[in-house]
Amino acid sequence: MSKKFSDFALGPELLDALAAMGFESPSPIQAAAIPVILTGRDVIGQAQTGTGKTAAFGIPAVHRMDPVLKPHRPGTLILVPTRELAEQVAGEINEIGQFKGVHAVAIYGGASFGPQIKELREGVPVVVGTPGRVMDHMRRGNIHLNDLKLFILDEADRMLDMGFIDDIKWVLKKTPRDAQKLLFSATMPVEIMNLASEVMDNPETVAVSEDKFTVEGTEQVYYQIGYRNKPWLLYRILEAEKPDLAFVFCRTKIEVDKVARLLKGSGFAAEALHGDMTQKARNKVMENVRESKTRIVIATDVLARGIDVSHCTHVINYDVPEDPEWYVHRIGRTGRMGKTGKAITFVTREESRALLDIMDVSQGKVRLETVPEPKEAGKKKDKIKKVMDWRELADPTGMVHFRVKGIGSQDGAKMMDLFKAINKKCRFRENTLGHLQVFDDHFTVQVPDFDADYFYNAFEEGKLLDKDVTAEVMEKDDEEY
Repeated sequence: MSKKFSDFALGPELLDALAAMGFESPSPIQAAAIPVILTGRDVIGQAQTGTGKTAAFGIPAVHRMDPVLKPHRPGTLILVPTRELAEQVAGEINEIGQFKGVHAVAIYGGASFGPQIKELREGVPVVVGTPGRVMDHMRRGNIHLNDLKLFILDEADRMLDMGFIDDIKWVLKKTPRDAQKLLFSATMPVEIMNLASEVMDNPETVAVSEDKFTVEGTEQVYYQIGYRNKPWLLYRILEAEKPDLAFVFCRTKIEVDKVARLLKGSGFAAEALHGDMTQKARNKVMENVRESKTRIVIATDVLARGIDVSHCTHVINYDVPEDPEWYVHRIGRTGRMGKTGKAITFVTREESRALLDIMDVSQGKVRLETVPEPKEAGKKKDKIKKVMDWRELADPTGMVHFRVKGIGSQDGAKMMDLFKAINKKCRFRENTLGHLQVFDDHFTVQVPDFDADYFYNAFEEGKLLDKDVTAEVMEKDDEEY
């Protein structure tokens, strides 16, 4: 396996661009695919998002393209399933080709035809588009494939899932028979293999197995935290890590918006990214990311596979993904192109089962961490405060265990007297409290998690049977627990 991009037969403009992009060494899929693609052979690449597959086909594409512009006649056509991916792939091609003068245009629905037609009329070496919009331009005579050297189908399995297979076949029929064809897919359903056999000429298959997907350069850690304290933990981590670019993944759009508001209110350059936003708004977020104006993006899983950036340093799983496969897609944002990265997962008690699944797909590489302390302890206060998360503190039966100091058997306190006094002060029903045990100078009592706040506020510092008392939450390893 080649260890450096200079091991490939690439021109100096390309190597300079890769260096400027911070690409230090080829990923496994790049090392396997680029030399084969450069020979001109058709290639089937099996690789998931996050393995660096865009550069695996983008580098050879730029290498093969002539910067001389031909109106309406691109040299490379790349079909992708979504508008987001079209923008991202085109953006990466433009970075790779920045010193060679090779550029790409993104063609997709939901955007005005005018600017796209103008670019195609002036000539563009690489067109990246969704099938429907590419077909529209071809029917209107804005795209001719007569001079096409390279046809690339990206995320083929997603194309199949989204019902694009007939559109792809229509475009392929218009593609010159001698054009080199590349097909990339995370999985290889029968329909995709049948398509490859129909249109490709003795293709070579290169693959990155799923067990290699969790990039070696990605440090994987998790924190045990209650749901209510996730914002506080996120604040602590961002303050401690100071990421160049972090993607924070939440399970719902409502949670994304909530976290984005909290972070913005705490002074972070953060933006939300989810499917309810307009295409223009989503494009603006990604533009700000590429220009380093936005350093924290809070996103949903729906967009996880569509995000393709090379300079993400941190991925934070604010919510544990329901499917361990999504964990793989999420952490694929970081630790790329030979760089180091960090994947951080927040795990509540309810999510402990999902943690075992993550441990399985990561081959046990996820380790437990303790919450980072402020670097200037005692001087810098958290802008997002920690709160009492009673549900997380409760035992499996839903009871929070308290120790109340300042009154005990040496004061003549009896169990029934304490029950009655607590119920009266907290306005609890007679059967609210759990087990209560009296010791010499204190007593312990179990309180339902939904009533624990009332109890704690009453007795954190208060009076009971005319005695000054203080209540504290007991740890699970306490011998009196």
